[in-house]
Amino acid sequence: ETSDLNRALERQVLSSALLNAGQDMMFALVIVGGIYVAIEIYNMPLTTILVLVVALGQMLASIGKVQKQYQKQMARESAFWSIQHLIDEAVAAEEKRYGGVTPRLNHGIRFEQVSFSYDKHKSVLKNVDLEFPVGQLTLVVGPSGAGKTTIMDMTIGLLAPDAGRILVDDTPLTDLDIHSWRSLIGYVPQETLLLHDSIRNNVTLGDPDLSDAQILQALEDADLAEVVAALPEGIDTVVGERGSKLSGGQRQRVMIARALVNQPQLLVLDEATSALDSQSEAALRQTLEHLRGNLTILAIAHGDWLSTTADRVYRLEAGNVRQLETHAAV
Repeated sequence: ETSDLNRALERQVLSSALLNAGQDMMFALVIVGGIYVAIEIYNMPLTTILVLVVALGQMLASIGKVQKQYQKQMARESAFWSIQHLIDEAVAAEEKRYGGVTPRLNHGIRFEQVSFSYDKHKSVLKNVDLEFPVGQLTLVVGPSGAGKTTIMDMTIGLLAPDAGRILVDDTPLTDLDIHSWRSLIGYVPQETLLLHDSIRNNVTLGDPDLSDAQILQALEDADLAEVVAALPEGIDTVVGERGSKLSGGQRQRVMIARALVNQPQLLVLDEATSALDSQSEAALRQTLEHLRGNLTILAIAHGDWLSTTADRVYRLEAGNVRQLETHAAV
């Protein structure tokens, strides 16, 4: 693309130089031809010819200015349409305004015959039925590209199904106030994104409305309170670049505390153990066992690290889903 852009720029500069040179030559030929016709054919006096030459020169100069402006406009047209295309794409991708019903999560989340595809040629999900009961830990497993992240995104409200519906306590997700719904969700991403800052700021992300009591409670819920209490500066201890002063399991617990500090009702974990060793993975499993019952947990994973702990296990494969028996090998 860079080479194509350079070639297009070279052609533009060359054509501009040739046009300017050709334009000056054409104007000179027009003036010379006009003088010749005026003298040889019409026998005009020299004074009249000079006046006509001046007038013709002014007219040709104005035409030249118009031509140059038109050329500049044509050169900028591609950039204009490119920007317009980006604006159209942004407008098309604008988040849909859902309804205004205040969300409540007292019973659970249910997918009913949900289908979704990113393009017309391949369906990611085909008539999927799922249920995430309140207070339970639901595990969704499957290979890459099976649709696990798509289910998570639709649960959060980032994607809308092509067919079927998603219900929150029997209320369609499309009828809910989507911003209020997301305020009930705590999200733990696959990558541990920690700031070179204190544990306090990594948990609160600088939100001044969160008190120390809320921070300590979140750390307690994430099974990190004792570790933090043993640090010289407590919650004001700086974790280092990308949390380098903490172990992998401790970094993951900070991420969980960040998700819990706003007291969500739904905790979503996206491949939360992908970078953990077996010991840290077991410790995180124990943390989730403590949290289960107090809030609803949806875990997305490739493998079976939570299969013995989860209340429900779903396997996604080729756009289809099947529920496994609890404690079954995934």
